[in-house]
Amino acid sequence: MMLKKTVIYLTLSFLFIGAVAFIAMPTHSQTKKDENVLNIIPVVSPGGIKAWLVEDHSTPIISMKFAFRHGSAHDPEALNGVSQLLSNTLDEGAGPYDSTTFQKRLNDSSITLRYSNNRDYFSGILKTLTKNKEEAFALLKLSLTEPLFEEDAIDRMRQANINRIKEGLGDPDWITARLTNDKAYEGHPYAKNSGGSLSSMASITPVHLKTMAAEKITKENLVVAVTGDISPSELSLVLDLIFKNLPEKADKQDVQEISIQNKETNFVYILDIPQSFVTMTWDGVNRSDDDFYAAMVMNHILGGAGFGSRLTEEIREKRGLTYGIYSGLNTLDHAPSISVSTSTDHENMADIIRITEKIIEDMKNEGPTDQEMNDAKNYLIGSMPLQLTSNDSIASILLGLQIDDLPSDYLDQREAKIMAVTKEDVQNVARKLFNVAPLTIMVGQPILPEGYQYQLIEELPDAE
Repeated sequence: MMLKKTVIYLTLSFLFIGAVAFIAMPTHSQTKKDENVLNIIPVVSPGGIKAWLVEDHSTPIISMKFAFRHGSAHDPEALNGVSQLLSNTLDEGAGPYDSTTFQKRLNDSSITLRYSNNRDYFSGILKTLTKNKEEAFALLKLSLTEPLFEEDAIDRMRQANINRIKEGLGDPDWITARLTNDKAYEGHPYAKNSGGSLSSMASITPVHLKTMAAEKITKENLVVAVTGDISPSELSLVLDLIFKNLPEKADKQDVQEISIQNKETNFVYILDIPQSFVTMTWDGVNRSDDDFYAAMVMNHILGGAGFGSRLTEEIREKRGLTYGIYSGLNTLDHAPSISVSTSTDHENMADIIRITEKIIEDMKNEGPTDQEMNDAKNYLIGSMPLQLTSNDSIASILLGLQIDDLPSDYLDQREAKIMAVTKEDVQNVARKLFNVAPLTIMVGQPILPEGYQYQLIEELPDAE
């Protein structure tokens, strides 16, 4: 059997920054009553650039993470993957330095600089030793304001992406995610292949990259988080040094809200592989929804916990139908969802779907047990110290809080909000989320009972 190692969050390229939604916080007993979990300092530069800072001079390291609210959902229809290629080429030469020289300067000073892209955000990471901070800040500024987009570098990164796409065409995880996106967000920008197709990737030019950079990389779209060996006063000057000369804003079309499409519909894509893969998707809850904490607890009990969850206990431990089955909340800005994903032998697919449906019905009809509630809360509240062990992880949390429009004292409130969730809350949110049959995507050669209704998908959309 093939282990399904990760929950499919309905995106093809990443992980996403908004994972703070799933992070557990320390109990108040783990911190002094008069202290915050993190001492977050809001910083505003003379030029009006805002950032959140956690100051820490214990090690000579500075970590900066930033994002622009302009992800691949805004990419032109004919240029799927342009944001992906942009993220690969911004650090491939800038200002007076060609690609080789730019990368050498980064390496010689032990500076980490890289960019990434998802449907909602275009983001970057800078990590440097304090002694090399001037070089790091200067190179970051050049990559944002004077990227070269040299043909050789573009062609090299284009080919790397084409190779990645070709590998994905034979990867059942990738195929399942691609089909889920296509059907779940049908008719919406989220349905596009954010990593690009073979044809679209081949058509992207330096002009396209320059145009996209000008649209994405603006002060209006910017969110910044910094941790480490830097003071608020110094950071305020650094923010202007790096970001002050960016364009104020660019025209962009709003991305509309969308619910999961094709609910109550089953799709099968035939692929000659040893096992079949399945993802079941329902509408989820927004971070701002009053039911979010109940949904988080419910998801942990259902399948988010892995071992100890209902899905794993019933389907893996008791019946041995899979090595792994998971549920997950996905908080895309315009289409929250909850999904269940697994893989199994072809002949077990119908049983897995039937048992999953039964487990969900039990959650709706009977709710969780006292023990499940206690275990879920203890885990969600008690595991956060593992997320606070490095400047990088803290910077990710700071960025995620801002992206989700959460207050700076969110971490201090979170324990009480989780503890306030009742069994009735969990049962009610299960009834709300699982009120209709899901969109179900199957990939492989699933053996289904006679009369089982499904639609056959003949070819992968937006891949070639």
